Amino acid sequence: MLSNNFKALTKYYEQELINNFMLKMKVFFPGYKLVPNENMVYFYMLGEACKSKNVDLVYHVILHVKKCDRSALIFNTIMVGYINILDLLLELPINTSDREDIIYEHANELLKLFIGHCNFTGVDKLFQIITSQEKLDAIIHAEDNIIFKSGVALQNISGAQFILSLDPECIEIVISHCKNPLLKKQIEDSKEFSQKLYQIRINNPEISIIKILQMKEYAESKDVKNLVEVSKSMLGLSEPAMDIILKEFDLQNKLSAEERREVLKAMAKVSSNQQKSEVTFVNKIINERITNKDYNLGIS
Repeated sequence: MLSNNFKALTKYYEQELINNFMLKMKVFFPGYKLVPNENMVYFYMLGEACKSKNVDLVYHVILHVKKCDRSALIFNTIMVGYINILDLLLELPINTSDREDIIYEHANELLKLFIGHCNFTGVDKLFQIITSQEKLDAIIHAEDNIIFKSGVALQNISGAQFILSLDPECIEIVISHCKNPLLKKQIEDSKEFSQKLYQIRINNPEISIIKILQMKEYAESKDVKNLVEVSKSMLGLSEPAMDIILKEFDLQNKLSAEERREVLKAMAKVSSNQQKSEVTFVNKIINERITNKDYNLGIS
């Protein structure tokens, strides 16, 4: 266990940090000797833990770093590109409240960062860690609801629906900051769908909203729609044969083979002339997941 030799391990990483720094910087700063402080070493250790997906190392760094420095350390780790630190935090053997406290201080900055770069996967991960409704409300509505005014996120209907999954009551703010008349109409028409996404986020936080939207986007593609209309017998094919056909329409490979099959099954149950088909489609997906107690709709 790392707890038995953490001090020795820290010295090892400290020396590795010094060696790597000197190797890269000796040309520019000949003769300079790096003397890292404790937090510099911990920061380096977290980066190495992210590279190797070492939950145990993250856990022991969190245990040893000063409590007042934890949030900044995690934030800085994310800022240099290690967003998967959020995945590792979710695996730590600690209670929900302690997990929230590790990230909460910089959560608003992270939310703005993720929204600004349309990194909705990052938002989903952040809100898998922070589940307290009081804390969520404080983050989501910070700075006069700034995230609902994000021009970058309001370039298409999926982005707008994702933003509104945080709080569908802010639809008027979103519409007022949307510059595209057609998109405004789409946002208004999908009000009930955004409400459905919000309910999923609240009631089933383990389910990724961005994954739901990716499945809906796949279902709405012309080729997949035609496939369902032309032949319901697709469902009778063997899984390998079905997978080969369905993968052809998922050019960016956003979904797993299992998720593509789920989309097809859900679409086969939704009539093409059914009202509120978006909501019905998602209900089919979610209900089957809950019935089967299979929450594999996580973040990939």
